[in-house]
Amino acid sequence: MKISIWLVITLFITATTAQAAFINGGFETGDTTGWTQDGGSYYGGEANGPNGESGYVYTGDPGLSAIVGQGTDPISGLPTVYNGTYAARVNNYPNGYPFSTFSQTVVWTDPKINFDWMAVLEEPSNYHPPIDEPQFTVILHDNTTNIDLYNVAFSTIQMQQQYPLLVGISNADPNSTDSQWYYTPWMNITLDTSAVTGDSLTLTVIGSACGWGGHGGYAYVDAIDFLTLPPNPGVTPAFPITPEGPVPVPATFLLLGSGLLGLAGFRKKIK
Repeated sequence: MKISIWLVITLFITATTAQAAFINGGFETGDTTGWTQDGGSYYGGEANGPNGESGYVYTGDPGLSAIVGQGTDPISGLPTVYNGTYAARVNNYPNGYPFSTFSQTVVWTDPKINFDWMAVLEEPSNYHPPIDEPQFTVILHDNTTNIDLYNVAFSTIQMQQQYPLLVGISNADPNSTDSQWYYTPWMNITLDTSAVTGDSLTLTVIGSACGWGGHGGYAYVDAIDFLTLPPNPGVTPAFPITPEGPVPVPATFLLLGSGLLGLAGFRKKIK
């Protein structure tokens, strides 16, 4: 009987611990195991769709996304993988309204979460309104409390305004000669999740072309874990990790990392 009881306890602890980690958070299986993909067409803030649609119109087609191996991004010239052998590329550079998403939901039981992303967005010489530009969004949502713990959403104009010293510019343009590409380095993000352990969390990454159909946009995401994983050789993350104390309540969730203090201009919504 004692053996059976301890076996049950061990299995329960193992199962509970397994729920904490994102399945295939580093994409090291070389595929999308554990992740839900979606996508469709992004028609910006105007009625640009064939039937007068605007915004994100989901069709279930992730289209341009892929799991990528170590290499060099053709536009930014930066490494395509932050840690290990693989990463996810969400959307790609072709124009024509496409957008793509990666998402996963877990019951989170660890005091911190780490993830890394890099965005690459195109902008024409005559700037579109921000809502119509190529878009990039990363959201970590607490489903239990219905609060966004992390919500970074921006266009090329916003990227330039919020990362003036970090954003690179590339003239490598597979779409046209009347535009430039803007990109961030790999952004190393760590959040204190000690106040929300046991909650259901969903991480969603969205990469989108512009809402007028003429310019591309995409992003990479990697190393989603409760550990801070070291970058591959040749990868220099924008922000070093600076651990801080626990956040007392979800409503006052703080971003960690020395460079993240400058992100006050980012849109953060609390539902």
